[in-house]
Amino acid sequence: MPVYTKEYLQEKLGKELEATHVDIEDISDGCGAKFNAVIVSPKFDGKGLLERHRMVNTILSEELKLIHAFSQKTLTPEQWKEKNPRGLAPLLITSTPWQPVLFSEDIISSGWKIS
Repeated sequence: MPVYTKEYLQEKLGKELEATHVDIEDISDGCGAKFNAVIVSPKFDGKGLLERHRMVNTILSEELKLIHAFSQKTLTPEQWKEKNPRGLAPLLITSTPWQPVLFSEDIISSGWKIS
């Protein structure tokens, strides 16, 4: 039974969606069973949330047969710029497996404590 890595998923989604940003977090202690994802792609332009998620799920159809949980946040490049106006590299931090929260490096370096 194959185990999928965050690097594998990043590469596949980045290539298939021509993504400008893909951030994958393995929240399963490295066993490849649970992931959170932030995906930014111009291919999401003009598409609703459900259609975007279906696009991702179609690309990962074989992988999702073995992945137990896959949470995704899908954004257009314009939405990404609005949420991240200074273009900072994000850190994906999860408060629960179902609730990803996006923090930028400047918030963390300013002294915020994240537990």
